Amino acid sequence: MAWPRALVGLYGLFNLGVGIEAYSSKGSIPSLIAGGGVGLLLLVCFFLVPSKPRLAYIGATVLALLMTIQFALTTRVDGKMKLVGVTESTWKPWPNLTLWVVGLLVLLALSSAHFMAKKRTA
Repeated sequence: MAWPRALVGLYGLFNLGVGIEAYSSKGSIPSLIAGGGVGLLLLVCFFLVPSKPRLAYIGATVLALLMTIQFALTTRVDGKMKLVGVTESTWKPWPNLTLWVVGLLVLLALSSAHFMAKKRTA
């Protein structure tokens, strides 16, 4: 299956781009570090797929889960991220809702790829 690997690579580039965009538009160094760090870890997972697919896909799935949780439960208050839970203030279209939806879609796609591969081997 080639599409899960491509998805991991694209999600890594997406997170890297989001971190760079947040830094260039808002001057947010924490966003650059977080988005860039997650993006780079996802790209490591992308390059690990041929040699260690299990480790790579589990790592990418965990990172997608963490990103989904992060953007579902936090919001910016006075320029700082604050844990608020799922409230009206967390559902801003950018970045919270967009990053939450993308992370959730990647999480669901990687989980379904796992079960499709299990079904194929059974």
